[in-house]
Amino acid sequence: MNSTWQRFATWVCAAAALYALVYVFDLDDLSIPRRPLPPSEGAWIKSEPGTAPTGKPTDQVSFQFNVTSDHTLGDDVTGTAFSVSPEVWVTAAHVVDDCKTAYVRVYGRWRRMQSFAEHPDADVAILKSGAGDPPPPLGITDRLPVLDQDGFHIGFPNAKPSSVRSKFIGLARLSRNKVRRTPEMGWVWAEMERTPPTTGSLGGISGGPQVDRTGAVQGVTVAHASRTGRIITTPVSRVREVVPEAVPHVTVGEADITGDNYGLEGDHARAAGSVALVYCSASGTTRP
Repeated sequence: MNSTWQRFATWVCAAAALYALVYVFDLDDLSIPRRPLPPSEGAWIKSEPGTAPTGKPTDQVSFQFNVTSDHTLGDDVTGTAFSVSPEVWVTAAHVVDDCKTAYVRVYGRWRRMQSFAEHPDADVAILKSGAGDPPPPLGITDRLPVLDQDGFHIGFPNAKPSSVRSKFIGLARLSRNKVRRTPEMGWVWAEMERTPPTTGSLGGISGGPQVDRTGAVQGVTVAHASRTGRIITTPVSRVREVVPEAVPHVTVGEADITGDNYGLEGDHARAAGSVALVYCSASGTTRP
Protein backbone atom coordinates (compact mmCIF):
# COMPACT_ATOMS: atom_id res chain seq x y z
CA MET A 1 0.00 0.00 0.00
CA ASN A 2 2.83 2.37 0.93
CA SER A 3 4.42 1.67 -2.42
CA THR A 4 1.16 2.47 -4.21
CA TRP A 5 0.77 5.76 -2.36
CA GLN A 6 4.38 6.65 -3.05
CA ARG A 7 3.87 6.10 -6.80
CA PHE A 8 0.66 8.14 -6.68
CA ALA A 9 2.41 10.97 -4.85
CA THR A 10 5.23 10.89 -7.40
CA TRP A 11 2.76 11.25 -10.27
CA VAL A 12 0.99 14.13 -8.52
CA CYS A 13 4.27 15.93 -7.94
CA ALA A 14 5.33 15.39 -11.56
CA ALA A 15 2.00 16.74 -12.83
CA ALA A 16 2.26 19.79 -10.54
CA ALA A 17 5.81 20.45 -11.71
CA LEU A 18 4.78 20.24 -15.37
CA TYR A 19 1.87 22.60 -14.74
CA ALA A 20 4.20 25.08 -13.06
CA LEU A 21 6.67 24.83 -15.94
CA VAL A 22 3.94 25.54 -18.47
CA TYR A 23 2.65 28.49 -16.44
CA VAL A 24 6.03 30.07 -15.78
CA PHE A 25 7.47 29.66 -19.25
CA ASP A 26 4.20 30.12 -21.15
CA LEU A 27 4.48 26.77 -22.91
CA ASP A 28 0.93 26.90 -24.19
CA ASP A 29 -0.59 25.14 -27.18
CA LEU A 30 1.89 22.29 -27.11
CA SER A 31 -0.12 20.40 -29.71
CA ILE A 32 0.32 23.12 -32.34
CA PRO A 33 3.42 22.93 -34.59
CA ARG A 34 6.05 25.57 -33.87
CA ARG A 35 7.77 25.36 -37.22
CA PRO A 36 6.46 27.21 -40.27
CA LEU A 37 5.07 25.49 -43.30
CA PRO A 38 7.70 24.18 -45.73
CA PRO A 39 9.29 27.02 -47.74
CA SER A 40 7.87 25.58 -50.97
CA GLU A 41 4.36 26.21 -49.64
CA GLY A 42 4.74 29.89 -48.87
CA ALA A 43 1.82 32.05 -47.85
CA TRP A 44 -0.49 30.71 -50.53
CA ILE A 45 -1.57 27.35 -51.87
CA LYS A 46 1.04 26.36 -54.41
CA SER A 47 -0.22 27.18 -57.91
CA GLU A 48 0.55 29.12 -61.04
CA PRO A 49 0.01 32.84 -60.35
CA GLY A 50 -3.19 34.35 -61.68
CA THR A 51 -3.32 37.25 -64.10
CA ALA A 52 -3.24 40.71 -62.59
CA PRO A 53 -6.49 42.69 -62.95
CA THR A 54 -6.51 45.13 -65.84
CA GLY A 55 -8.51 48.30 -66.30
CA LYS A 56 -8.42 51.94 -65.34
CA PRO A 57 -7.75 53.09 -61.76
CA THR A 58 -9.96 55.92 -60.59
CA ASP A 59 -8.76 59.29 -59.32
CA GLN A 60 -12.21 60.77 -58.69
CA VAL A 61 -13.44 60.94 -55.10
CA SER A 62 -16.91 59.38 -55.05
CA PHE A 63 -17.42 58.81 -51.32
CA GLN A 64 -16.99 60.68 -48.06
CA PHE A 65 -16.71 58.75 -44.78
CA ASN A 66 -16.30 59.83 -41.18
CA VAL A 67 -14.56 56.91 -39.51
CA THR A 68 -15.04 56.49 -35.77
CA SER A 69 -13.51 54.02 -33.35
CA ASP A 70 -15.62 51.02 -32.37
CA HIS A 71 -13.96 50.43 -28.98
CA THR A 72 -13.78 52.29 -25.70
CA LEU A 73 -10.56 54.05 -24.79
CA GLY A 74 -8.61 51.92 -22.33
CA ASP A 75 -10.03 48.60 -23.51
CA ASP A 76 -7.84 45.79 -24.80
CA VAL A 77 -8.57 45.10 -28.47
CA THR A 78 -7.84 42.50 -31.12
CA GLY A 79 -7.06 43.04 -34.77
CA THR A 80 -5.13 41.56 -37.66
CA ALA A 81 -1.57 41.94 -38.93
CA PHE A 82 0.37 40.53 -41.85
CA SER A 83 4.04 39.82 -42.39
CA VAL A 84 5.92 41.85 -45.03
CA SER A 85 9.50 40.87 -44.15
CA PRO A 86 11.26 39.00 -41.33
CA GLU A 87 10.27 40.57 -37.99
CA VAL A 88 8.16 43.30 -39.65
CA TRP A 89 4.36 43.28 -39.56
CA VAL A 90 1.76 45.69 -40.91
CA THR A 91 -1.53 46.48 -39.17
CA ALA A 92 -3.99 49.39 -38.93
CA ALA A 93 -2.86 52.30 -36.78
CA HIS A 94 -6.13 52.37 -34.85
CA VAL A 95 -5.50 48.79 -33.69
CA VAL A 96 -2.46 49.97 -31.71
CA ASP A 97 -3.61 53.55 -31.01
CA ASP A 98 -4.24 52.85 -27.33
CA CYS A 99 -1.64 50.13 -26.98
CA LYS A 100 1.12 49.80 -24.40
CA THR A 101 2.07 46.24 -25.36
CA ALA A 102 1.17 44.31 -28.52
CA TYR A 103 1.25 40.59 -29.25
CA VAL A 104 0.95 38.70 -32.53
CA ARG A 105 -0.05 35.03 -32.56
CA VAL A 106 2.37 33.06 -34.73
CA TYR A 107 2.37 29.26 -35.05
CA GLY A 108 0.07 28.89 -32.09
CA ARG A 109 2.17 31.08 -29.76
CA TRP A 110 1.74 34.70 -28.73
CA ARG A 111 4.84 36.63 -29.74
CA ARG A 112 5.41 39.93 -27.93
CA MET A 113 6.26 42.81 -30.25
CA GLN A 114 9.43 44.71 -29.48
CA SER A 115 8.17 48.01 -30.87
CA PHE A 116 5.52 49.56 -33.06
CA ALA A 117 5.15 52.81 -34.96
CA GLU A 118 2.11 54.54 -36.43
CA HIS A 119 1.91 56.63 -39.57
CA PRO A 120 1.12 60.24 -38.51
CA ASP A 121 -1.57 60.74 -41.16
CA ALA A 122 -2.60 57.33 -42.50
CA ASP A 123 -4.28 54.42 -40.74
CA VAL A 124 -1.30 52.09 -41.00
CA ALA A 125 1.29 50.98 -38.46
CA ILE A 126 4.22 48.61 -38.35
CA LEU A 127 5.09 46.15 -35.60
CA LYS A 128 8.59 44.82 -34.99
CA SER A 129 8.95 41.37 -33.49
CA GLY A 130 11.96 39.74 -31.92
CA ALA A 131 13.83 36.75 -33.26
CA GLY A 132 11.77 33.71 -34.11
CA ASP A 133 10.64 31.60 -37.02
CA PRO A 134 9.65 34.20 -39.63
CA PRO A 135 6.49 33.31 -41.56
CA PRO A 136 6.40 33.68 -45.34
CA PRO A 137 5.91 37.38 -46.12
CA LEU A 138 3.15 38.69 -48.35
CA GLY A 139 4.27 40.60 -51.41
CA ILE A 140 3.07 44.20 -51.56
CA THR A 141 2.50 46.07 -54.80
CA ASP A 142 2.11 49.65 -55.98
CA ARG A 143 -0.42 48.48 -58.58
CA LEU A 144 -3.65 50.39 -58.00
CA PRO A 145 -7.01 48.61 -57.91
CA VAL A 146 -9.22 49.00 -60.97
CA LEU A 147 -12.98 49.41 -60.97
CA ASP A 148 -14.95 46.18 -60.54
CA GLN A 149 -11.88 44.09 -59.73
CA ASP A 150 -12.19 41.47 -56.99
CA GLY A 151 -10.57 42.18 -53.65
CA PHE A 152 -9.99 39.60 -50.92
CA HIS A 153 -9.74 40.62 -47.27
CA ILE A 154 -8.15 38.14 -44.85
CA GLY A 155 -8.11 38.39 -41.09
CA PHE A 156 -9.78 37.77 -37.77
CA PRO A 157 -13.08 39.66 -37.43
CA ASN A 158 -14.29 39.28 -33.85
CA ALA A 159 -11.05 37.32 -33.26
CA LYS A 160 -12.28 34.51 -35.54
CA PRO A 161 -10.69 33.50 -38.85
CA SER A 162 -12.60 34.74 -41.88
CA SER A 163 -12.11 35.85 -45.47
CA VAL A 164 -14.21 38.33 -47.44
CA ARG A 165 -14.65 38.82 -51.19
CA SER A 166 -15.44 42.32 -52.44
CA LYS A 167 -15.59 44.51 -55.55
CA PHE A 168 -13.70 47.77 -55.92
CA ILE A 169 -16.14 50.65 -56.44
CA GLY A 170 -14.24 53.88 -55.92
CA LEU A 171 -12.13 56.36 -54.02
CA ALA A 172 -13.13 57.98 -50.72
CA ARG A 173 -12.01 60.84 -48.52
CA LEU A 174 -11.74 59.65 -44.92
CA SER A 175 -12.06 61.86 -41.88
CA ARG A 176 -11.27 60.52 -38.42
CA ASN A 177 -11.97 61.59 -34.87
CA LYS A 178 -8.26 62.19 -34.39
CA VAL A 179 -7.09 65.79 -34.28
CA ARG A 180 -3.57 64.90 -35.29
CA ARG A 181 -4.65 63.07 -38.43
CA THR A 182 -5.54 64.97 -41.58
CA PRO A 183 -8.18 63.59 -44.00
CA GLU A 184 -6.77 60.75 -46.08
CA MET A 185 -7.72 58.93 -49.23
CA GLY A 186 -9.00 55.39 -49.05
CA TRP A 187 -10.41 52.78 -51.38
CA VAL A 188 -14.00 51.60 -51.14
CA TRP A 189 -15.06 48.00 -51.73
CA ALA A 190 -18.55 46.52 -51.89
CA GLU A 191 -18.76 43.36 -49.80
CA MET A 192 -19.91 40.36 -51.86
CA GLU A 193 -19.57 37.32 -49.58
CA ARG A 194 -17.77 35.88 -46.56
CA THR A 195 -16.22 32.54 -45.77
CA PRO A 196 -17.39 31.16 -43.43
CA PRO A 197 -20.72 32.93 -44.01
CA THR A 198 -21.50 35.41 -41.23
CA THR A 199 -23.37 38.69 -40.84
CA GLY A 200 -22.83 41.84 -38.86
CA SER A 201 -19.65 43.66 -37.98
CA LEU A 202 -16.23 42.78 -39.35
CA GLY A 203 -14.57 44.49 -36.39
CA GLY A 204 -11.20 42.82 -35.84
CA ILE A 205 -10.36 42.39 -39.52
CA SER A 206 -8.76 45.85 -39.31
CA GLY A 207 -5.09 45.64 -40.18
CA GLY A 208 -5.58 42.63 -42.44
CA PRO A 209 -4.39 42.62 -46.04
CA GLN A 210 -6.55 43.29 -49.06
CA VAL A 211 -5.07 41.28 -51.89
CA ASP A 212 -5.89 40.98 -55.58
CA ARG A 213 -6.37 37.68 -57.36
CA THR A 214 -2.60 37.14 -57.58
CA GLY A 215 -2.19 37.45 -53.81
CA ALA A 216 -0.38 40.80 -54.02
CA VAL A 217 -1.28 43.19 -51.19
CA GLN A 218 -2.80 46.42 -52.47
CA GLY A 219 -4.35 47.78 -49.29
CA VAL A 220 -4.74 47.52 -45.53
CA THR A 221 -8.31 46.94 -44.37
CA VAL A 222 -9.22 49.71 -41.92
CA ALA A 223 -13.02 50.07 -41.67
CA HIS A 224 -16.36 48.40 -42.42
CA ALA A 225 -19.84 49.86 -42.70
CA SER A 226 -22.20 47.04 -41.74
CA ARG A 227 -25.35 48.85 -42.90
CA THR A 228 -24.13 49.50 -46.43
CA GLY A 229 -21.70 46.61 -46.79
CA ARG A 230 -18.77 48.87 -47.61
CA ILE A 231 -15.17 48.01 -46.72
CA ILE A 232 -12.48 50.71 -46.61
CA THR A 233 -8.79 50.10 -47.24
CA THR A 234 -5.74 52.34 -46.97
CA PRO A 235 -3.27 51.99 -49.87
CA VAL A 236 -0.39 49.77 -48.83
CA SER A 237 1.97 52.29 -50.44
CA ARG A 238 1.55 54.35 -47.25
CA VAL A 239 3.45 51.60 -45.41
CA ARG A 240 6.73 52.54 -47.03
CA GLU A 241 6.40 55.98 -45.40
CA VAL A 242 6.64 54.48 -41.92
CA VAL A 243 8.38 51.12 -42.34
CA PRO A 244 11.94 51.30 -40.94
CA GLU A 245 13.56 49.35 -43.72
CA ALA A 246 13.10 48.31 -47.31
CA VAL A 247 10.16 45.98 -47.88
CA PRO A 248 10.18 43.98 -51.12
CA HIS A 249 7.58 45.02 -53.69
CA VAL A 250 6.18 42.74 -56.35
CA THR A 251 4.47 43.25 -59.68
CA VAL A 252 2.19 40.28 -59.10
CA GLY A 253 1.79 37.82 -56.25
CA GLU A 254 2.22 34.07 -56.14
CA ALA A 255 -1.40 32.92 -56.02
CA ASP A 256 -4.44 32.40 -58.19
CA ILE A 257 -7.32 33.50 -55.96
CA THR A 258 -10.91 33.22 -57.19
CA GLY A 259 -14.41 33.46 -55.82
CA ASP A 260 -14.35 29.68 -55.43
CA ASN A 261 -11.10 29.23 -53.51
CA TYR A 262 -10.56 32.49 -51.60
CA GLY A 263 -11.67 30.86 -48.33
CA LEU A 264 -9.08 28.09 -48.67
CA GLU A 265 -6.38 30.58 -49.66
CA GLY A 266 -7.21 32.70 -46.61
CA ASP A 267 -7.01 29.64 -44.37
CA HIS A 268 -3.62 28.79 -45.83
CA ALA A 269 -2.25 32.32 -45.33
CA ARG A 270 -3.32 32.20 -41.67
CA ALA A 271 -1.93 28.68 -41.16
CA ALA A 272 1.38 29.80 -42.71
CA GLY A 273 1.54 32.60 -40.12
CA SER A 274 1.58 35.27 -42.83
CA VAL A 275 -1.73 36.72 -41.58
CA ALA A 276 -2.02 36.70 -37.80
CA LEU A 277 -4.19 37.75 -34.88
CA VAL A 278 -3.08 40.84 -32.93
CA TYR A 279 -3.78 41.52 -29.26
CA CYS A 280 -3.34 45.04 -27.90
CA SER A 281 -2.93 45.52 -24.14
CA ALA A 282 -4.02 49.05 -23.24
CA SER A 283 -2.46 48.85 -19.76
CA GLY A 284 0.61 46.87 -20.80
CA THR A 285 -0.01 44.40 -17.98
CA THR A 286 -2.73 42.18 -19.46
CA ARG A 287 -1.96 39.15 -21.59
CA PRO A 288 -3.93 37.43 -24.34
